[in-house]
Amino acid sequence: MMLIDNYVLFSRINKDDGDMRNSAQLLRSMSCSFSHVVQKKHVSYMIFVLFLFISLSFNPIAVSVYVTRTPELTILNPVGGEPYNDTVHIQWRVTDFDQGMRMYVYYKNTKETLWTRINDEAITHDDAEYLWSTNALEDGYYQLLVELVTAANYVIHEKSDEFLLDNDNADLHIDDIWITNMESSLYNAVKNGDAIQITATIQHAGAVTLKDVTADLDSVGGAEQVYPDTFDGTHAVWNISSVRCDVSDGVIPISINVLDIEQRTISLLVDNTKPQIEILKPAHGLYMFNKNIFPLLPSKSIVIGDIEVDIGITEENSIVHSEIYIDNILQHSYDGELSNWWLNTRIFGTHQIRVLVTDGAGNSAEASTICVFVNFF
Repeated sequence: MMLIDNYVLFSRINKDDGDMRNSAQLLRSMSCSFSHVVQKKHVSYMIFVLFLFISLSFNPIAVSVYVTRTPELTILNPVGGEPYNDTVHIQWRVTDFDQGMRMYVYYKNTKETLWTRINDEAITHDDAEYLWSTNALEDGYYQLLVELVTAANYVIHEKSDEFLLDNDNADLHIDDIWITNMESSLYNAVKNGDAIQITATIQHAGAVTLKDVTADLDSVGGAEQVYPDTFDGTHAVWNISSVRCDVSDGVIPISINVLDIEQRTISLLVDNTKPQIEILKPAHGLYMFNKNIFPLLPSKSIVIGDIEVDIGITEENSIVHSEIYIDNILQHSYDGELSNWWLNTRIFGTHQIRVLVTDGAGNSAEASTICVFVNFF
């Protein structure tokens, strides 16, 4: 037996073969080929060929030559790109399969390094398939390895594509998602240009890493699959320095995805419109102890005694902060919407009342009026 260019030549002497002349010619052609390969320095091969010719001259025999190739192994299923669950139908193809071959199948989670054998007994037939129950396995990405052992104990390995197992196991869950407007803890919405932080709490069995978690940030000016900036094993955090929303006002979705198995979506309120505000009282006219006695010229208000300042606000979202100033000096601050406020301090002469409100996205608006005050108490 000798190996030339990955082919193995087996010679078998068969004296019962009737076609001796053809065999002799075959050997003569082989001798030419061998002499070319071994060249002159391999004298032992030349002696071997010479011996065969002498043997054929005095005792004609027939020689059969067999050529065998290394088997080729290809995994047909599973393939990447689609999730699998329950029982996975593993399929492969082997060229030149014979009954002396043995097949073994292994698996591993892509987060691990060790392979685990699936079949305890070797597959010794040419039914190139195996039914693998995956119900007890943790959800995640896996890979298969099929091992072929020839009769001569030559081992061939072939790995599958990475594929997803999704049996909806309860060990992976997105508990909560919340969005923080970094401009103020009071804000419950965002506007273009705001800095926000998205946090997701993820429960799992220890196999999830930062690269397994993504957020769809397309609606706030980011990409569709963005890895978190940090992940401590439980909390995944994304920081966006300047939001650019695809709508001026309304609700947009932000989705968190873990291993393409668990997904949860939260709604983010977008508000790029300022509130509308006006001071309803005192309006232009004469007020005595909070009562409108009669209107005066459109540009003048006279207030005698205490008065309740009434404020009218139009806002689709919510008002989270209100402030009232007299001549730019803060008189009252309130976390929420302020609809009225009593001015009952001693005040004389002409002064400005100014009201400033801020909505849940940080949009601010203000209104003011000039009054002549006469209040001795």
